[in-house]
Amino acid sequence: MGGNQKKGSYYRAKYYKLKARRGAKKAIVAIAHRISKAIYNIIKHGDTFKDLGEDYLTAQTRQRTVNNLQKKARQLGYELVPCMN
Repeated sequence: MGGNQKKGSYYRAKYYKLKARRGAKKAIVAIAHRISKAIYNIIKHGDTFKDLGEDYLTAQTRQRTVNNLQKKARQLGYELVPCMN
């Protein structure tokens, strides 16, 4: 992604995540598609753009992992209890 880069943006983090899995060209197209959908919603519905931030994907992945672990523990007859450190 050349040009005007914003450090810490959702699209930047998503690009690098996709690039690792799919390659640079497909990642660029996917990000362009997401941006075009955002622009469409801004124009059609009058939505405002709010960058979710780079940490959004990390938090989302962390929550998905916790949910999966809780489900697996329940299947095995256990209950996960959060540890407050």
